[in-house]
Amino acid sequence: MTQAIVFQEADKEILEQPRARSGMFRRLWVALGIPTMLEELGITKYSGLPADALLFVCALFGVISARSIQHLVERAGQDVLLQKLLPVLEKLNDKALRYLLKRIEPETYQALQGQVIRALQDDPRMASQLEGVVAGDDTIEFKSGAKMPGIQVLFKASEGRYHLGYTLVSTHYVDDEKDYPLLFDLRRRSEEEEKAVAQEKERRALGLDLRKTRDYLQWVDHQIEQGEKPELAVLRAARFNPKAVEELEKREIPWIGISPRNRVYQDAQGKPLTAKTLLRRRMNERVCLQLPDSGRQVLVEKGKMQGVGDVVFLMTLDVAREERSLFVVRRGDGDVEEALTLLESYLSWEQVEIETKLHQMVHLLAQVRNYGIRAETASLDRWFYVSWFIQRVLEAGYRRVVVPDRADRYYSYRGQRMTGAEIRATLSPQDFRPAVYRGKKCRLASRVVEHEELGRIKLVFVEEFNKKGQPTRCYGLVCTDPDYPDELVYRAHKLRWKIEEGYREMRQNHGFGAFHSRNWNAIYGHFTFVFLSLLLTIAVRCFTEGLADRTLGWIKEHYLNAVVELRETEDALVVLFSRGFLRRFGLFQLVPGIGYVDW
Repeated sequence: MTQAIVFQEADKEILEQPRARSGMFRRLWVALGIPTMLEELGITKYSGLPADALLFVCALFGVISARSIQHLVERAGQDVLLQKLLPVLEKLNDKALRYLLKRIEPETYQALQGQVIRALQDDPRMASQLEGVVAGDDTIEFKSGAKMPGIQVLFKASEGRYHLGYTLVSTHYVDDEKDYPLLFDLRRRSEEEEKAVAQEKERRALGLDLRKTRDYLQWVDHQIEQGEKPELAVLRAARFNPKAVEELEKREIPWIGISPRNRVYQDAQGKPLTAKTLLRRRMNERVCLQLPDSGRQVLVEKGKMQGVGDVVFLMTLDVAREERSLFVVRRGDGDVEEALTLLESYLSWEQVEIETKLHQMVHLLAQVRNYGIRAETASLDRWFYVSWFIQRVLEAGYRRVVVPDRADRYYSYRGQRMTGAEIRATLSPQDFRPAVYRGKKCRLASRVVEHEELGRIKLVFVEEFNKKGQPTRCYGLVCTDPDYPDELVYRAHKLRWKIEEGYREMRQNHGFGAFHSRNWNAIYGHFTFVFLSLLLTIAVRCFTEGLADRTLGWIKEHYLNAVVELRETEDALVVLFSRGFLRRFGLFQLVPGIGYVDW
């Protein structure tokens, strides 16, 4: 027989059961000297509340699973142990947190993050090693607030869609025993991009639709009146027509057309020629011109466009993406040279975003060394394979850079100019040696080649296999140190994946995308404390022997959120753990002698 259930009102308020999280994090926070760091950075009080207490609450954002600043304040108010530890938080409100986050500049946030990283280097369990790797990458976080500062329309390849969002460039330390996040930066629009955004707002205010030729020409005239005559007019879709070309040439404005695939032209003899036919032309190094800055091959052909006259067709192949495009320009006296100048001018606009991220990454890689990271190897994704960037990374003190090879990069090998794939084709099965890294079987082969700008480098060719011994992937890696063993090049490349796992962990357990501010400093502050939350959680695992084989999500859910009992004495606040908890896991041990205190 089922027992009856009776629901009744309690005689008094039912308080939330105390949890260990705020006590553990506070002990680590103080032991690392973060309150002193804040004072040295000039962050002291706001609205009568200590900045140390306010920012400590921000660091709890992910640990207590907050969804917003307001929710964070609510959860902090319900945290019994936190209220006992920091009684000043009785006056805590979301305004105080928001305004403090707004007052702190990104440079100060980054300095705080860097000092915490430096403090952790004093502990051998968290210290970086020479054989470790600094991984670098970027990630995109989509947001829906069109009025959020610095937000941009971005393409996220993993989801195959465009949306408003932010690009975050970051670094991550990895070795065979541990990994943790380092510094990050948010990409801001360049001056040219800010100018384009301002122009877009102005155009909308004028009610002009650039898909219509008449409206587009009105907009061009408006720019001329404002003293901002376009240096190059880009014509695409329906706007690419004889009328638009004629009017632009009257105004002496150079133009370049991006051809639709269904457009019909004429060849040099006047025979009909479709855009699709032009894009099917055979394109290889022997017949194409090379544009190394944009990674494109260009096939040039003369022809005619009805209503326009003589033109030059520029069929481009983005070698890395294997994407073809057809550009059309007016045939002038300089023919090919003038056409290529216009094309490179257009393509340079596409490189602005990439260039900005490259400069940010160089700065981050240099900064982490200033904060005590000793790793000698930088491992990066394929799009970082840019010569000037790699040279700058080496100048920052790294002994080597490891990146995946790209299809549009050429090398000197046996007196010939060849791509990595062409060099790979010269190898025999006997040139490959079996290797294993963390249980994953592969075969490796390598060749030392000459790069035009980087000098002698090593190409490592990788063949990976599944558990059944079947091949799954074949690719090439580039290492700027030709003497670095193949196995370690492969290891550096595989360790880079830890930064991706870090992004996933922050999204799942630390509130990575849970920000809604319209202030740039506050957004930067949110990401700073997300990174610190993950960093401190990893430190807890490294300092606790019983947690070595536990995931970070498990540690947050079960270890940090352990139920405790509180007792107050005249001398201290006593936090009591169950006997089973202490026997199974213990408390994390802080190393004495360097400012740390044992429990």
